[in-house]
Amino acid sequence: MANENNERKRDLKMLSNGLATSDSEYVRLVSLISDTWEKAKGRAALAVNTELIEANWQTGRYIVEFEQHGNAKARYGEQLLTNLSRDLTKLRGKGYSRSNLFNMRLFYVRFPKIQTVSGQLTWSHYLELLKCDDPLEMQFYMKECINQGEQCTEGVHKIEE
Repeated sequence: MANENNERKRDLKMLSNGLATSDSEYVRLVSLISDTWEKAKGRAALAVNTELIEANWQTGRYIVEFEQHGNAKARYGEQLLTNLSRDLTKLRGKGYSRSNLFNMRLFYVRFPKIQTVSGQLTWSHYLELLKCDDPLEMQFYMKECINQGEQCTEGVHKIEE
């Protein structure tokens, strides 16, 4: 808490240097409004990320269910992802390459329950995690990423080594 107060004082001092007035109440007002918008942007980004992760998972689910036609095992057609890529790109634009659709499918296969997916991680994190063949290793790196927050890119890159 003391550290947060010190950071706030430092930010207020830096902020007041470039403002129209150095009146402390005005500087405080600017700071409050700025903080409000910064927090709102962070929450909005998290909400968008969560929706995109869920859409990727759901896309993978649809592909797997289509492949299986209700059977326990898939009758995987080599052209399915190629055709989907072409048609979805025509309809929706970028983001539906064959490899991305393959990864969405793999995402669903590796995380068959949406409750096991964390909105704290981005699609880029999951793409790195999907490189793990060992489920225990993947869970380890997933927990590491969640614990490290934005610093997790270093841990994720170790997967490639």
